Amino acid sequence: MAGSSQEDDDTITGINVTPLVDVTLVLLIIFMVTASFIVAPAVKVDLPQVSKADQPPQRSLNFLVDPGGAMYLNGKPVKDSEVLELVQKEVAANADVQVLVSADKKVPYGEVIHLLDLVRSGGVKKFAISVEMMRKG
Repeated sequence: MAGSSQEDDDTITGINVTPLVDVTLVLLIIFMVTASFIVAPAVKVDLPQVSKADQPPQRSLNFLVDPGGAMYLNGKPVKDSEVLELVQKEVAANADVQVLVSADKKVPYGEVIHLLDLVRSGGVKKFAISVEMMRKG
């Protein structure tokens, strides 16, 4: 019988990249899902609930009042005395700026009204109060 010219011990001449691509895509999906949890605001507030609500505007200043009464502008702590100046600066850059106020339901009503008064004094004509949708069931 004639012998074959190939040996039984074939050497691997290429690398199979399919498992590498699979693992990479799984890791990408995991990072995309967990990234939404990392971006969440650091201050926890318990918003009042309503049965119907509109979506917040695209271009807005986001004020947050935590249960202790501390104010935050776009996630950064801000003092009461700085609010008017910051709002006026933003209105000068964009006259159609809108303000979204999120306040814990334990914050006294007067503090929220005071913040809204400061915002309106700064020249903002459009503002909204953030609420949480009621869960049915």
